[in-house]
Amino acid sequence: MIEVEKKFILKEGDREKLLEGAEFLKKQTVDDTYYDTEDYSLAKKDWWPRERNGNFELKIGVAALSKNMNLVTQHRELETDKEIREAFNISSEKPIKEALKEAGYRPTFSLITTRERYKKEGFTIDLDSVDYGYELAEIELMVEDENQVEEAGDRIRAFAEKQGLSFESYNIRGKVMEYIKRYDPVHYQAIIDAWERG
Repeated sequence: MIEVEKKFILKEGDREKLLEGAEFLKKQTVDDTYYDTEDYSLAKKDWWPRERNGNFELKIGVAALSKNMNLVTQHRELETDKEIREAFNISSEKPIKEALKEAGYRPTFSLITTRERYKKEGFTIDLDSVDYGYELAEIELMVEDENQVEEAGDRIRAFAEKQGLSFESYNIRGKVMEYIKRYDPVHYQAIIDAWERG
């Protein structure tokens, strides 16, 4: 599955309008530990392995398929140990945490997020409050393959505009990139430079 989402920083009154008529799904604490090398070689490829509440996941960036998609992020989500091991080409003999360590990946930082999840008109809405003082909203759709990404991005745009949200001409940083920018600006710039080189 591919997650297609747009991030927003909510202004006064946005939350109320966005959640009007929405169905509350759950509130949870998300404890993420991200893995990478010392120079963020995975982040430079837009790969984000993490241990989330004890389970390993891997999000892999999917290249934008058209110029108007630069405002929406897309990630393929791998959630089984088998898929993650295949992506990294690592041994199935050892626990995944140990296999990643042997392959040169280590915990780089941890974030704790309080997340409220809602459903509205077929969209998932996540409201995140991260332990270092960052808050954002995400509107997302899951699609089966890359052929559906552009349409999903258009649907998210239309839905957001209907809610009165500003579809800015730049990307709002997700909680991970915002963290790296604040606390490791040199590596943040190296990641951005790597992405721009493609």
